Amino acid sequence: MRLFHCQRTCRTRFGDLSQRRLVGLIQWRCQLRADRNAFCRRIRRANVRTAKTRSFRRNALTDCSRVLPEAADDNRAFTVSDAGVRTRRDFALAAAGWKAAVQASGAKAVALYFSDIFDSAAALFGCWAAGVRAVLPADTSEALVERLKAEVQAVAGEFPVGCPIASLTCQQASEPCRDVIDASKPLVALFTSGSTGTPTMVVKRLSQLFCEIESINARGHGQEKELTENTVVFSTVSQQHIYGLLFALLWPLRSGRAVWHTRILYPEELLGHICKVNEAAWIASPAHLNRLPEHPLWAKVRPLLRAIYSSGGPLSDEGLKTTLLRTGIAPVELLGSSESGGIAWRKRSVEADGRIIGTGYRPLPATQIRIENSLLVIKSPQLSTNDWETTADMVSLNADGETFTLLGRADRIVKIEGKRVSLKTVENALLATGLVSEVKAFSRKTNAQSTVERIAVAAVTTPEASRLILRAGKRALVDTLRAELLKHIERVCLPRQWRFTWALPQNALGKATTQAADMLFSHQAPQAVLLVASNADAADMVLSVPADSPYFEGHFPEFALLPGVVQVQWAKDIACRYWNLEANLLGVKALKFMSPIRPDDTVILKLSRSAAGVAFVYQKPDGSTLSRGTLVMETEK
Repeated sequence: MRLFHCQRTCRTRFGDLSQRRLVGLIQWRCQLRADRNAFCRRIRRANVRTAKTRSFRRNALTDCSRVLPEAADDNRAFTVSDAGVRTRRDFALAAAGWKAAVQASGAKAVALYFSDIFDSAAALFGCWAAGVRAVLPADTSEALVERLKAEVQAVAGEFPVGCPIASLTCQQASEPCRDVIDASKPLVALFTSGSTGTPTMVVKRLSQLFCEIESINARGHGQEKELTENTVVFSTVSQQHIYGLLFALLWPLRSGRAVWHTRILYPEELLGHICKVNEAAWIASPAHLNRLPEHPLWAKVRPLLRAIYSSGGPLSDEGLKTTLLRTGIAPVELLGSSESGGIAWRKRSVEADGRIIGTGYRPLPATQIRIENSLLVIKSPQLSTNDWETTADMVSLNADGETFTLLGRADRIVKIEGKRVSLKTVENALLATGLVSEVKAFSRKTNAQSTVERIAVAAVTTPEASRLILRAGKRALVDTLRAELLKHIERVCLPRQWRFTWALPQNALGKATTQAADMLFSHQAPQAVLLVASNADAADMVLSVPADSPYFEGHFPEFALLPGVVQVQWAKDIACRYWNLEANLLGVKALKFMSPIRPDDTVILKLSRSAAGVAFVYQKPDGSTLSRGTLVMETEK
């Protein structure tokens, strides 16, 4: 009877299938159900030994400062993974080990960088129990490590080999740490995302974080229904940033819910893990929600997903519609910053006619707002002072008198030839053309030797713009956009540098920053836009090959052509960025060059991935083949 039910379900959902494929699909569904049941049993076994779960979540803790001494919930699951469950007692033991290691080092500040949330939380609370400031860098790049040398005396976690700062490891502890954390001390430092400039370090008192956790736990951040104690939290953002720290690390600890042990980078991986639990909450960002791919597991995930949070920038209208289509849930969008913490939230919906409603932001319960000279002014216990603080967010109060509309940033003004230009005006004018769907305008030097800065634009093309590049070249698109900008700014202020792509590059925190977008302007970087993606494993790109590319130098003086090794490298670079792969190139199979690629050519690059590797074909606009091959790569997820 069970087999008949599965067979009928599969035929209803997937249509007519061969007997062989039907049996395989039934086996897959049954295995998925068995995996989820086994996984949930492990979590329940960890939680069933805990008495008074509800009183713990609502009454026992006054705030996160009492996470460690709450012994009654030692057996509750804290983090879960395919390897098993790690309990709150495991966490308290590890925190004791880190406290001992930090105290033995004599450090006053320690930089922490972990990919695993359990390790990150244990080291964090170990530092706080020792009264030592924890510094959370966004990454472990050479430049940031150099900055840390002046701020910390030790590091812990996944820092590069040869790091010039003393490294700590967790000591063995026989008894768990039961310290009450002093929330009045400035024991955490985070870095801003750098979306409006160079990332800066922000030092906070723990009370500034803990009071926001109380608001999240009391559903003050826009959550309509209370999540059950069996909800597992999944995150696609890093806990090194304030948003991930609050929602993916501190909130699970405060609420007594389990969290998946590490940040998940790929949507397909996220779907597979959610299918292992009975209920899930997703801590997301616009970088992920704007690009949710089609996948058969969405149908399985929809009834399991209870809530989605998004922060790091406004979610695009198309991203909202895609998220609703895939998940059936409208995300709670949060407005805030590393300096201010959370400020406001909104939860939009889409009407039957496609109109989007609920676009206004509503202040968080603990946040007071007022508007002065179109700027948002806030007062909140999450700020470093008790005074009103003027933000750089330009807003307007809505007719209801309770919500406001975000208009942009006031601090994105540059001077070009003595004239002030709003970068937001440039971006809005370009978006209004319908030829670009995302855009980042910023000022940069025209070349390495120059001291003069001009406006540069990095933009994601729409299908219409990609076809225009293929048909008439990149210059035709630039001329069209410049003509539109002349309606808004003077000719002397027009952008001098343009790069078009299929997705704006992001930093380690998943934000499209100026520094990340600047990588597109490297002379070595391929200039590619998406023409069409026939499925999740195939994409056609349009490449513009600039005449001033350094790869043409000396190859050859009398007849310049693009070297074959560059064609292979570009195919590999584009494939890795498009599919979010971290891969080493092992070799190239069936490599063949038929016709040269010349300066100022516009070509098509067809990519398709399979178990055998990534196949690439360079073509002329008329479809004739220029070169082809298959990249054999060793991927590292």
